[in-house]
Amino acid sequence: MPVAAACLVPAAPVLLPWLTGTDVPEVEPVRAAVTRALDVLDDCDRVLLVAHERAGTLAGFGSVLPSPVPSRARGSWPHELAHALLDSRPGHPAMPDWRPGREETSWPRVAGDPAGWLAQQDAVRARTGLLLLADGSRTRGPRAPGGEDPRGGVVDRALAAAVRGHRRVSTRARRAAPAVGADACDAVDVLAAVGGRRPPVLHLADAPLGVGYLVATWRLA
Repeated sequence: MPVAAACLVPAAPVLLPWLTGTDVPEVEPVRAAVTRALDVLDDCDRVLLVAHERAGTLAGFGSVLPSPVPSRARGSWPHELAHALLDSRPGHPAMPDWRPGREETSWPRVAGDPAGWLAQQDAVRARTGLLLLADGSRTRGPRAPGGEDPRGGVVDRALAAAVRGHRRVSTRARRAAPAVGADACDAVDVLAAVGGRRPPVLHLADAPLGVGYLVATWRLA
């Protein structure tokens, strides 16, 4: 059964109002775009959460939840973030529970052969959705956590153009991405490799806090 839907969102704890507060007006458009984009996964029987493994948990960002967000990737806050994003939307439980229809994997298992990895997912007998967490550059302006570097904007524009064009990230942008802290090249390449004629939809490409944020969705039918 082919992958039915995919959603690319930032790996940004600031997306969770209960974690970083609601008084972050520049992030509200990103939060709203992510909430809408996640709806593309609602009809899936299985959701595969794909994120980098990062040390620590959401508690390290000031989480006020009474217990940890469940994740099989213990000590990896991006996977916790993925569960929290799915479960904290309107109409969904505020306190997430582990769902049998969710699985986790990390980007190193995808990198290098996104088409081959997608073929493995197509072989699963379930209507599969992909939740891809990744960021653009970390060097967009004076507030950027990686320091200001104009190459960040070049890489971010290349990522957005690849999503719109339903194509892989250019070799030039991929080579420059590590220097500006961008880790979304593999995520965009996965969107380029998904089957069907319908291209992805880019809902947002911005850098309100100095980090490039992309929100995009794709649906088979």
